[in-house]
Order: sequence, then C-alpha cells, then structure tokens
Amino acid sequence: MPVVSADKLRGMGVRVFRGLGVSDKDACTLTDSFVKASLQGVDSHGVMRIPQYVEDVKRGAVKPGARATTSHRSRFLAIVDGHWNFGHLVTLEAVKVAVGKARRSGVGIVGIFNCGHIGRLADYALKACEADMVGFIAATGPPMVAPFGGVERMLHTGPICFGIPAGKHPPLVIDISTSATSEGKVRIKLRRGEKLGEGWIIDRDGNPSVDPEDLYRGGALLPLGGNVGYKGFGLGLIVDVLAGVLTGAGSCTSGKARGNGVFIMVLDITRFKPVQDFKAEVDNLIARVKSSRTAPGFKEVLMPGEMERRVEEERGGEGVFIDERTWRDLVSLDSAFNSDGFF
Repeated sequence: MPVVSADKLRGMGVRVFRGLGVSDKDACTLTDSFVKASLQGVDSHGVMRIPQYVEDVKRGAVKPGARATTSHRSRFLAIVDGHWNFGHLVTLEAVKVAVGKARRSGVGIVGIFNCGHIGRLADYALKACEADMVGFIAATGPPMVAPFGGVERMLHTGPICFGIPAGKHPPLVIDISTSATSEGKVRIKLRRGEKLGEGWIIDRDGNPSVDPEDLYRGGALLPLGGNVGYKGFGLGLIVDVLAGVLTGAGSCTSGKARGNGVFIMVLDITRFKPVQDFKAEVDNLIARVKSSRTAPGFKEVLMPGEMERRVEEERGGEGVFIDERTWRDLVSLDSAFNSDGFF
C-alpha cells in the first residue's frame, strides 16, 4: 500500500472540494476531518470517503453551499434542516448551537434532518469537551443492520458517541456503532482483499460470512454483542428513534431515510458541580482504571481514544497507509479537478 504524507493528502482533498464549488474554509474543514481520521487509524471514516462525497455531489444527494436553517423551539431545544449540505459542516454548526443553549439553560439539544453523511461522531463530541461540557451524539441513516434474530436490513449502524472532558488526561471519548462494525470497515477490508472478523455480517440468506462481498450482495451487518446481540439491537432501535423519528429525518424503515439524522445533547457541567472538581474526579477515575492488573496477553489498559492518539503520533511521522484502489481514486480526482470542466 502507498504511504502518503498528511500534507499531501490535505492538498489533494482541498483541491477536490474546491473543484466541487466548496469554499476554501469549508474545503479545509472537510479535508482536515478525513485526514485526521486516517492519521488516527480510523480509515473507515478517512480519506477513503472523499470519492464517495464527490459521487454524492454529482448525483445531487449533497448540495455544496446550501445554508442550513435552524428552528429554535425553546431555550434549550432546536431543530436544524441541513438542506443537504455536507453533513460535517451542518453538524459542526449544530454543535455550536447546542453548546450555546447549554450555556444559557444547562442543556442544549439539537436534532438534524436533511443532512449528508456526518463522518466520525468523535469530532463533534470533542467540540463540547473544548467548551468544558459533556457531549452526546447519535446518528441514523439508511438500513444496513439485521435485527437480532432477523435476516433483513432494518436498522442503521446507529453510532453513538460520548465526549467527557478531563483535566490532565485527554478527554474521555467513546465513539462506537451499535452494529458489530461499521460499513466503512467492511469496505476497507474489501478494498484490501482481506477477510472480515467472525460475527460482523451475514449473507443474504442469513448465514455467517467473513467475505466482505456478501454485505454488498444483499447481506447485512449484525448488531453489536454477538450472542448477546439483543443489547446492540436495542441500542440501535433507540438511536433510530432519537436521531430519526424524533428529528424528522425518518426511521430506517420509513422509506425516506438517507444521509444522516442526528441527535445532539450537550450538558453544562457547572450546573452540577465546579468544572475543575469534575475534571479531577474524571482524572482519578482514568488513573485508577488504568492501574488495573492486566489480563494475560495485555500489557496495559487503554482508555477509549488512547489507541487512536498513539496511531496518530506514529502516522504523523510515517504518513498514511492507503489501499491501492483508494489511492488511484484520489489521484484520478486530483488530476480531474486540476483540469478543465470535471463535470
């Protein structure tokens, strides 16, 4: 696989988004999100997604420059119509609204509909942490996941994320899908010619499979939890209600789900206790958990997000490993947007 520097990837991404009619500022914001994910080893939400976004624009699913509109329902609640702009841009603005409402009212809740794919949820939860607040975000979209005991696609991967600020430690960020894995990770395996982990997907007939092709032949992702997958299934249902039904984006089974429906909640810590006291207790929690005796085969206990930060340190110097197909796609797009009339 090619190893590409982060700076080179940023330059390519910005040129591509500019070619789509995106402003310089927004092109940098989008590209930084993809490159950051790739640097942290979250390749499922990294630069692999850039060609997908180009296709979304070409088929009219995403409308660059569309202005989101916000309906303020109360001091602590708002609903955002993204008008199909890039999901990253819409959601970043929605988080700002939620943080502002939390400052005034103690809690800020924002729902988003008509929104493109929003990428990694951790990006938004961290914005709440930067404001010394607790952030929660959940998203739904087109169905990809079979219910526990079922075969057909009925639910989205239903990612959820919590961001909790700490003091001397980095924020505690938990960003997971309620399915066994994300669709993007299956796509990465497919592009690299690798087999899947057991318990990730079933084929169209409901049989377990480790062949990534089977997901795209009518198969489905499985809910998180394996033999206790009813837990992931239950969480996925709740995400679909909060981020889909409640926001107006539509549930997975409504027939209108596309892009992402998003539910955001931000809590002002100061309404509970002094921020510094809160951070000190979180620091103590992290330190005590990390001090646990390790199980056989483990050298240490890692906090959520800790591995990604370490990978970023390594890749920041070495560059990003990209599969051959993604690299060809990026080079082709970069070349096309540096010529006349891509469309």
